[in-house]
Amino acid sequence: MRKAFHNILAIYRRELYGYFRSPLAYVITGIFWLICGVLFASILTDVIQQSALADFQQQQGGETASSLDVPYLFVQSFLNNVLGSISLLALPLLSMGLYAEERKQGTLELLTTSPLSNWVIAVGKLLGVLTLFVTMIAPFLVFEAMAVTNSQPPLSPLIILMGHFALILQAAAILACGMWISACSSSSLVAGFGTFVLVTAWSNLDTLSDRLGGSVGQFISNFSVVNHFHRLASGVVDIGSLAILTSYTLLGIFLTAQTIELGRRQ
Repeated sequence: MRKAFHNILAIYRRELYGYFRSPLAYVITGIFWLICGVLFASILTDVIQQSALADFQQQQGGETASSLDVPYLFVQSFLNNVLGSISLLALPLLSMGLYAEERKQGTLELLTTSPLSNWVIAVGKLLGVLTLFVTMIAPFLVFEAMAVTNSQPPLSPLIILMGHFALILQAAAILACGMWISACSSSSLVAGFGTFVLVTAWSNLDTLSDRLGGSVGQFISNFSVVNHFHRLASGVVDIGSLAILTSYTLLGIFLTAQTIELGRRQ
């Protein structure tokens, strides 16, 4: 077990070093920060204006539909509508070259003929790209905390932490499945497109389940990664959602290891 841990750590370091040398990683991160930063300021301004308008109407004796929980509204809007949505576009780009680029550069053969097991390589690669994603969203965790530090009513920091934890779990599931698609492809672009199609299908499962309705619709909605992310990001600790997102991650690792093993035997 100790040897496996050291092997995973070696692959993990190798992946991180590769990202630091890759201009694509810097481009994706820079664009991600730019778009999310602009939308962060926009949503914060909009929520503050809504709060000010509600206070003004109340002072004038008007009726308001309900009291606004400004901090919670802001965090949920930013997490679900911005970080969650933009991540669905960025994650296929991060996962597309995990194995396809290795095959293109001729280094996949070195990995597959090394004494390292397939699942060790897959776990190391997944942890490396997941660390890159965590680095991408980490500044916004700080920004959100600063925005709601002295808010009224006070917002529990656990809600923000739970939202980002849910975002990481969703990313792990998508990256793991994207890694498997990359292992099946010799082209990074094809792998990225395939992962994007998978993410789009997951995103539309809720629409399909709503149309079908009943127990069938509910059953289908349980397969949506996005649906479970939204449930956890709302602050609800749902064991089922945690289990399903974790299961997708493990499934992606398993399929990747089996795909590479199949390639070894051919």
